[in-house]
Amino acid sequence: PPNQTPDRVGPWKIRTELGANTLGNTYLAEWDDESDDEPSSQQAALFLASHSLNKRNQERTRERFYDQIEIMEAFQHPNVVSLLDSGITGLDPDHGRAFCPYVVTEYVDGVPLDAYCNENGLGVEPRLRLFCQMCEAVDFSHRNLIVRYDPKPSDVLVVEPDGDPSAAPQVKLHKIGVDTALKKVRNKTGGLRRLDDLNLDIRYTSPELVEQDLITTVTDVYSLGVVLCLLLTGSLPYGDFWTMSIPELAETIGSAAV
Repeated sequence: PPNQTPDRVGPWKIRTELGANTLGNTYLAEWDDESDDEPSSQQAALFLASHSLNKRNQERTRERFYDQIEIMEAFQHPNVVSLLDSGITGLDPDHGRAFCPYVVTEYVDGVPLDAYCNENGLGVEPRLRLFCQMCEAVDFSHRNLIVRYDPKPSDVLVVEPDGDPSAAPQVKLHKIGVDTALKKVRNKTGGLRRLDDLNLDIRYTSPELVEQDLITTVTDVYSLGVVLCLLLTGSLPYGDFWTMSIPELAETIGSAAV
């Protein structure tokens, strides 16, 4: 059934669920190719789409995932998770999600950026060092003409190196499903993709995204500014965000100066 954890996806054996959102579920998986004579204990994070590619959304969903896979294949950066595998499930619709796309990346056992800073009581300087690593990952994306839309603390995991107490913690940008090449940012009619199609966190969304205006790399720079404000002050730059409705927040962001 759609909400049941599958036993395996492609050559990957599912161990446990790591998280879920409106797009799908992420699982801890282990390489288990029955045709491989040498068993492997390689672990990975497997993202499986939450709905079947039925006739109505098949072309659109396939295009989005293939775009994402193409983008991730070009990414080789120490602060960005690497792509290991991808494909479409062939599960029997009576026993699992049939014909759903999946993406497999390296498994990063880390803590979200803001939580790591707060839990370890980090001061300004170590927070800035971690933030700069996040900026390097986004900058690498921009140099490859990729826009991340709403990079946020939950998209960044902080990992402490094993066995070397003197080594600095490392951040890994692991966002999947929204990154878009600038050349594909506009649809066939010339308009921008709808916000609800992108599964964005509006707290980190730039004014031009809210207003459906031209998207450039500056879109991500705005989001990074929101992240920096949160890391250094403990709050977002919009005042008392939690008392605002989504329309009120969208209006506040849309009228903000970039």
